[in-house]
Amino acid sequence: QGVLTCRDVGCYWLSIPRVGEFMKTFLYGRRAILQHVRRTKYKEILQNELEQRKLPKKALLGVLYHIYDIIGSDAVAPVETSSGIVLRLQPELIR
Repeated sequence: QGVLTCRDVGCYWLSIPRVGEFMKTFLYGRRAILQHVRRTKYKEILQNELEQRKLPKKALLGVLYHIYDIIGSDAVAPVETSSGIVLRLQPELIR
């Protein structure tokens, strides 16, 4: 039940119902996960440890969804170690 309209030749606008609500939840969860990583001493955390942390109630998409999101968006770099995968915050995101 979306709307597809022609903007220019070869360019279209797509409207999807309730996408604003999804984006609000998505961005809230991403911020919460990155906040967990930023609060660690060396700005890195084991993926297993991060999976066990609780997210706020507003983050409805789940911890794994947001972990895969921050890996895919290059906010963190996954590093294989003997104790498991370490998620290291990228230098440009360290404040």
